[in-house]
Amino acid sequence: MRIGARVAVPLVALSMLSGCGGSKQHAEPGLRTGFHPPKAYSLQALERESYRCGRENESCAISYLTKLTSRYGPHASLGVLGALEQSGKIDPAFDTHQLAHIVGEATAKRFGANKRAFGLCPNSFNYGCVHGFFIYVLGKSPTPQKAAATICNSRVRGPLVPTFNCWHGVGHGVMMARGNDLAASLDVCDTLGSATAADACWQGVFMENVNAEMRNQARPGVFSRADPLRPCTRVAAAYRHECFINQAGWLAFLARDDVAKASRYCLRAPGPYVSVCAQSIGLMITNPSWQASFAGGSRGGVERTAWRLCLRFPARLRKNCVIGGVDNLANFDQLDVSRSARFCGSTTPALQSACYREIGVNLARRTDAATARSRCAATGSRRRDCLAGVRQGSLPAAPLTVPRARATRPAVLAPGKPAATVRMTDSGYVPRVLTIRQGQTVRFSDEGARDYWPASDPHPIHTDYPGFDAEKVIHPSGSWSFRFDRLGRWGYHNHLAPETTGTIVVLRKAS
Repeated sequence: MRIGARVAVPLVALSMLSGCGGSKQHAEPGLRTGFHPPKAYSLQALERESYRCGRENESCAISYLTKLTSRYGPHASLGVLGALEQSGKIDPAFDTHQLAHIVGEATAKRFGANKRAFGLCPNSFNYGCVHGFFIYVLGKSPTPQKAAATICNSRVRGPLVPTFNCWHGVGHGVMMARGNDLAASLDVCDTLGSATAADACWQGVFMENVNAEMRNQARPGVFSRADPLRPCTRVAAAYRHECFINQAGWLAFLARDDVAKASRYCLRAPGPYVSVCAQSIGLMITNPSWQASFAGGSRGGVERTAWRLCLRFPARLRKNCVIGGVDNLANFDQLDVSRSARFCGSTTPALQSACYREIGVNLARRTDAATARSRCAATGSRRRDCLAGVRQGSLPAAPLTVPRARATRPAVLAPGKPAATVRMTDSGYVPRVLTIRQGQTVRFSDEGARDYWPASDPHPIHTDYPGFDAEKVIHPSGSWSFRFDRLGRWGYHNHLAPETTGTIVVLRKAS
């Protein structure tokens, strides 16, 4: 599947359609799974309301956004956040991605841990709402797999896209929860129970991987300027399609928004993936933000400008550009095919059949066959091509082989009695600074009412001290132990609330 839009550097939009509520079969204690719809609102009216928090009062801003979310949902609160940011009413130093995390948590608490509530989260602020929603549910679940199933599983069948998008969002959340560890995140996806869930999760993981690189938060060595197609050329074959369909943001960055140069990088891909890579860039050419970067604006309309951008691709890749362009328009327009039809009409006669057929493919993925066929009427004389696409899109997908997840062990085995204990309380880590000797083990004990996830700085990638990461939520009365073998002063934080910090000072063993 190909799904498309631009945040910081994304290629795939979570155009999540209204699905059904989550299955209560997966509910954990204290986790509400039934869906509760938000109240109707007018964003213009909310933006006109007086904002009384002051420019630098972040705690007040958090309270204000949380209240808006609880009443009207995350689209409303993040829309207001964007307006506050644009008008300069909040300090530019505020981490708006983290504010969107808090909005995601509030969304899960108020509207339920289920697919429909998850679908309320927009993709703005680098998917912060999606991340926060998933992290909240993970905090109430024993494993990432259980959290994912709670959010996305449903007994009601329906079109492919809403369910696929839910698991795609889980992929974003898994990467955040795993500190942008690509291999570990793919391992989680492999355990989700179905090929569709795994495939969609892979897609979210690879998209978040590119987003992380654009934020300078990707793990070292994952991307390479000398090898623009890395990591797609290095991952297992099962993952390569979803990696290449999400690589375009990195390629555009390397090409400095020269779409011709970016598309030529795709010619270096292994044979079966040349077209997939080109389609990933095609997704961008009908996105207004990317289009403006590539073409300096849409002279003559989005559709005609998109076709002119496709003409900059190598001739053998222009069909892939057109297919990607239609796929992205479908993400924005859903069942309205008017823009897609105008785009197809702008292309050459040799490409029009494939273009109109892709319109039908996208309709089949978003609605029932009868409705899809009726929508093809809007394509006029090319209705036959559109109907052929509906039949193609309605066919079962080729079987997908999901790799067997690798057996995982705790990040660090810490045998023996801990030499010291850090108490995790409602007011933070106690002591805030702990001094130990090299080789000693520290037990992190949750003695308050809050969930904790101790991990090395910096947030969220935890790379200062590799391995110093619980990689799971520690619930009240629980604990986790870690053996410190590296000398130095190591800052750490609560991954679920990164403003909660502490320090471990590791001195040389006594002689």
